Amino acid sequence: EIPLRMLLCFSLFVTWQMGIIFFSSNTLSIGGRTPLPIDVDSTTLLVVAGYLLSILFMLAFPRKIVWAERISAAIALAAILGLFLPTSPQTQVLLFYIHYFFCIFMIGFETALMVNLFSEKSTILHLTLMYPFAEFLVAILQNEWFPIPFSVFHIFSIIALISLLIFFFWLPGSEWPILVQKNDSFTRPKKFFSKIYLLLFLGGLLTLFGNSIAETIPHGVSIYYASAAIMALVLFFLWKYRSIHPLTCCPYLVGLSALGFLLIPVSQYFPAIGTLPAILAAAGMAMLSLYALMGIAIMNRYPSRTITPVIVFLAFLTVLIHTAMLEAFRDSETLLCILYFSIAVAVALLYFVLQPHLIYAFHTHPKETAEKAMETHSSVVAEALEENSFDKLSPQELRLAELILQGYTNSEIAEEMNLTVGTVKGYRKNLYSKLQIHSKKELFELAQKK
Repeated sequence: EIPLRMLLCFSLFVTWQMGIIFFSSNTLSIGGRTPLPIDVDSTTLLVVAGYLLSILFMLAFPRKIVWAERISAAIALAAILGLFLPTSPQTQVLLFYIHYFFCIFMIGFETALMVNLFSEKSTILHLTLMYPFAEFLVAILQNEWFPIPFSVFHIFSIIALISLLIFFFWLPGSEWPILVQKNDSFTRPKKFFSKIYLLLFLGGLLTLFGNSIAETIPHGVSIYYASAAIMALVLFFLWKYRSIHPLTCCPYLVGLSALGFLLIPVSQYFPAIGTLPAILAAAGMAMLSLYALMGIAIMNRYPSRTITPVIVFLAFLTVLIHTAMLEAFRDSETLLCILYFSIAVAVALLYFVLQPHLIYAFHTHPKETAEKAMETHSSVVAEALEENSFDKLSPQELRLAELILQGYTNSEIAEEMNLTVGTVKGYRKNLYSKLQIHSKKELFELAQKK
């Protein structure tokens, strides 16, 4: 569990990151406002290097991530403090590049900390309460009503980095989940993982396109981030006071963003629509902000060191593909909007398939399940099922029910239980018959009854 004051320190990373992008030349089509002669080709190269090196570091040294955050934040802070010194312009640019690189390098680690160390409650609080605070600051930073000078951002960066150092040194530097090894004889639910990765990839495209839409609308970027923050706060209040898990709201958020994409061509004929497309498109960003929760769900199904690096690589890939799509459809905005509307529909459909598994993962406290399974190869989930009208099942049938609920396919269940696929199908039929149900949907409903 992370105290709110520490989550507040951690949230400043988002504003710091978006501020660096904003003030670094013409990145993401936004005119940079740094007084330094920053070269866009150099910043692009630093983005690629930062992403790729962070992915390699997470694969090679997952247990050193907290220390990597501490060192990176300290170097970035030293570099930004160096900009106050009376040095040559070349030195000033070099210091800014160092500052820029370590910000990009730390992006993937932000995800890794949430997925590997945060509890479900702390993750939800961070993404639906503290994240909106950071997004409101981004909305202020990138507003066009009263432009924020680089000197103000300069001072904010120092405050943000000191806050981040406090947070990183508050975190335990040596604790990390037990990770699966090749010889542990666990089966990975590959298709389940692949669907979630696809969902995160497509959701990333929606977020980037929403940002691109916002850039074409007066005051759109500020409105986009402020709208995403408000929607995230709505998720917080639904979770806090109505016990509605944030992940259950994702299809509705995707639907709002799809409507925003459809309204872009319409706004050309009806200018009165104004900023509504940017407001609606921000729902896609609010949905993608929950990616860490999905990462926690799959991490506790099969705690592998590759999960966070894959998520970060997909985020990097979305930037490349989105840029290529914008270039390819530069002269056909309507066609591009239709394409992204189709992507939004695909995300909604895919999420409806995955939602029961994701919600059930948190319903059964998967962190306990993963730790127990790694230590004793027994099943906490099966024990929970026995309390929910599953006592009539044999141990093998309980194990089968557990794997179905965790997203395993028949072939993966057969591999896990050392059975043939035909035998698994037969057991599954008997399982449904004993429980007097006819579908996986009914199995989820039965399993979630107290």
